[in-house]
Amino acid sequence: MASTEGNKLWGGRFVGDTDPIMERFNASIAYDKRMSRNDQVVTDMRLWLRDAITTLTDNALQLMSTMVERAAAEIDVLFPGYTHMQRAQPIRWSHWILSHAVALSRDVDRLQEIKK
Repeated sequence: MASTEGNKLWGGRFVGDTDPIMERFNASIAYDKRMSRNDQVVTDMRLWLRDAITTLTDNALQLMSTMVERAAAEIDVLFPGYTHMQRAQPIRWSHWILSHAVALSRDVDRLQEIKK
């Protein structure tokens, strides 16, 4: 093991010289000490997440709008409801699809809270 290898954080764990690619990859550590790199990563992650929340919210709102339209158009469609894995009373398709739209609306509310 080279003497410079023993001075590195991982120096006592490996035999032989460090690959030059790894040396270049780790070369930024000296710069990282001067920059609040973790702060940059966190800021970048928050900006990405804000954009992703906007996209996800827009998609969820479009899906809910489509569900409401389909529920209105198919108001007379009936199908068997289920309870305990068995058929139960007939229910309206519109009621069932709107129950999922309500759940999505709660998800959108949660996303908006996260975005704040």
